[in-house]
Amino acid sequence: MNRYQKTTSSLLCLALAMAGSLQAQTAPTAAPETAQKDADAVVLSPFTVNTDKDTGYIASDSVLGGRLSTSLLKTPSDVSVLTRDFLNDIGVTDYIGATAYLTNTYAIPVASAQDFGTQANFRGLGGGFPTRNYFKQNTALDYYNVERVESARGPNALLFGDGIVGGIINTMSKVAKVGRTFKEFTLRVDSQGSMRGTADINVPIGRFGAARVNIVKEGDRSWIDSYFKNRKGATLAATLNATKRDEVRFEFEASDLKTNYSPQNFTDNISTWNGVPFVGPSTTNPVGSVDVNRFTTDRLTYLPGVGVLNLLNFGNSAGSNQAIAQEKTAFISNLPKIARSFTLQPSNASGDIRMELFAAYWQHQWTPRFNSEFAMQYAKQERSTETVTPNSLQVDINTTLPGGTPNAHFGQIYADAAVTHTDQTNRIYDYRFVNAYELPIKWWKQTINAMVSRRVEFFFANDFRWMRNNNADVPNLQDARNTYFQRFYASDNRTTLLNIHPTNDANYTWEDGVVRLRSQRQQLDTAQAATVATIWDERITFIGGFRHDLYKSREYQIGTYGPDGRPLKQATLLKELTANVMSSGLTFFPIPQLGAYANISQTFNPIGAGDASLYGKQFNYTHGLGYSGGLRFRLFDNRITGSLGYYDVTEANRVTGYGNTEINRIWANINQSQFQIPTSYRDTSDINSKGYELDMVANATRNLKIRANFGIPKTKQSNALPDTISYFNKNISTWRAAESDPLTTNVAQIESDISTLIARIQSGNQGRALNGQPDYTSSIFANYTIPSGILKQVSFGGGASVVGRRIIGNSVTNAFDYIKAPTYYTLTGSVGYSIKLMNRSIRLQLNVNNLLDYNKPVYTGIGTLSGRNYKGGFYYIEPRKFLLSATVNF
Repeated sequence: MNRYQKTTSSLLCLALAMAGSLQAQTAPTAAPETAQKDADAVVLSPFTVNTDKDTGYIASDSVLGGRLSTSLLKTPSDVSVLTRDFLNDIGVTDYIGATAYLTNTYAIPVASAQDFGTQANFRGLGGGFPTRNYFKQNTALDYYNVERVESARGPNALLFGDGIVGGIINTMSKVAKVGRTFKEFTLRVDSQGSMRGTADINVPIGRFGAARVNIVKEGDRSWIDSYFKNRKGATLAATLNATKRDEVRFEFEASDLKTNYSPQNFTDNISTWNGVPFVGPSTTNPVGSVDVNRFTTDRLTYLPGVGVLNLLNFGNSAGSNQAIAQEKTAFISNLPKIARSFTLQPSNASGDIRMELFAAYWQHQWTPRFNSEFAMQYAKQERSTETVTPNSLQVDINTTLPGGTPNAHFGQIYADAAVTHTDQTNRIYDYRFVNAYELPIKWWKQTINAMVSRRVEFFFANDFRWMRNNNADVPNLQDARNTYFQRFYASDNRTTLLNIHPTNDANYTWEDGVVRLRSQRQQLDTAQAATVATIWDERITFIGGFRHDLYKSREYQIGTYGPDGRPLKQATLLKELTANVMSSGLTFFPIPQLGAYANISQTFNPIGAGDASLYGKQFNYTHGLGYSGGLRFRLFDNRITGSLGYYDVTEANRVTGYGNTEINRIWANINQSQFQIPTSYRDTSDINSKGYELDMVANATRNLKIRANFGIPKTKQSNALPDTISYFNKNISTWRAAESDPLTTNVAQIESDISTLIARIQSGNQGRALNGQPDYTSSIFANYTIPSGILKQVSFGGGASVVGRRIIGNSVTNAFDYIKAPTYYTLTGSVGYSIKLMNRSIRLQLNVNNLLDYNKPVYTGIGTLSGRNYKGGFYYIEPRKFLLSATVNF
């Protein structure tokens, strides 16, 4: 058991022990009503959002506008809130599930074992790192200790100076409640074999303190055999109202997550082979064979039951190079049929994410008009992944193995993949000191606040790959001829353990060679001044302010490699920049039921650690600017609230990452590997999004709650991919000349890779809409509880989330001839029943996800075949799943 596992286990034990000891404490002598009254006498800080004021699905206040608690309807920025009641009703445990009900937002499932919480796409512009209590996070948070979820769409200078213009998700953690005692335990199981247990225990400590313990343990499974997500975590929170003017809160969390990622689509390298076997080794293809490729350089591959063999001059099948989906049989004949549950991912190719967090808050009221808050958070995430991604299917066309042994796997489907592993560490030290002063003005109410903050981030990343180190002919470890591959046959057990560490023998010795070493220290110092003012009996609310940021970065990465492929030295990249951003907005309610809002805000985003450009250029930061405005409404005595608005958002110098696979494969296939680029690369573009949004929440009656939204984004780009275009124009004549050389093999692959690069460049045309832009997004969920009769306290819920057709690419000849993924949807249903048993409140709830079992591919990209682009990569929505939970409160 490593140190982090011990820490998490110890915290779990401590949490349980503390919960038990707190329950055993003697109750305070004051009556509960008296204790509550004393607690309520503490004046709430203007920096605090009291989630107890949330009613049903309707949230009351937020600090997302100006860092001061303000009515959500009177906050000019675009904000949506999912309350704890709503999260409980839909039964989600993370942001991927919650995003389906956030306005103008959708999420794409994480494509690896590591999840940084950034897969939400706002307004077709993507999304940034999440925050927790308005502190930046570098990991996806589980909702076992979350009180509410907030999304802030568009730039928001008073909340984050550094962030992309799409939006962010903020979670508010559960805090210890003074003067209250409650205990809640939930057990949940589902139809795919998952099990999840949580505990939430709050107990008073004396008259002015409280402690709260939240615990989670989960074993998540899915319809894919090898998938798992095992999580355990605990959070200890404490609140102390030392005086009526002081509140001190602490929070400590430790968690451990181990998960396996299973790719959901596979590339076809089978369909065009005509069945003629390959007898190797041979420097020519068999007579009469069609679409047979050969390994023309060393290919060191571990074959199950055999060991490592060099497949030089042995054959492999070819195909369409398209992601396999049965609906593509209309233009790809002989496409293999695979079930959506099919995987070749071994069960021990997994990622471990360990997190520790400590936060402290001190709020003090100097006078009834003057308040201060000091807050800090330390968050550490360590990630370690041992991974392989077998996702290109081929047929073993070799009748013999090297050495002449008959091949027992002849004719069987397989995939090869290189074995890699990554170690990453993120540490964030975050501090803020805020002061708020309410001006002594009789005719209106105005509070000014000033904030200084510092955030220091440390990032370390080491990537390794197993490489042969005794190749006298090719001493460079980085050369593909020294890479260790594993082969996975579909006929073998899908959970066959990965042979992670190759064994040295007389022929081959190995080392865990460095592919990437990178570290970075970032520091962001902020000074901010803002105000919240209300006039005319609070009919008009103004929120505005300015923010000054000083950003410093020191980044280290591998500078050059020696002839043996080992790092010679690290390059140091220094960056220092300043940014000044502002935000200004107001709401105006001429009548209580209907009002208008308008907002303008800026942001910037330092370009953090990552790949350089194709020419080794580093990047500074982006510039964001957003406008929004529209109507706000609160109808039928505030039972229905919401907004209808328009927005216009721009971001300059957005950086996007691209893989180096196609470029390097072209150079390798024309025998000029010396020109391969060492890593993936990044390029820039300017982006814009305009659109309309409707966000509505209703506690229509005491027993009927509804949440609904609708969004229409329209995006476009300009000044896109200048380096990619320059690089392509510089080298295309060399590539084309090599294609016509009779000695060049894999011409079809070269042409396919060139077509992929052309499509990439076309996707950056001036004025083109962004890939990922949906025609619209929409969701609705309603829950009704029967108030009387034989079915009293039985509730029925149901909802739908729809993502309209999304742009995923374009035709080869026209960048504006968009290829769109079809509209997809998911329906949900729920039935609940609340009863009292032995003075305990028990809630039984059945949720059904993907009620109609939507099983079509959800496409995310395109592929090129015979000079045309088609829908390419995709994922599947989780099949219909039943989740049964039991919650006990006492």
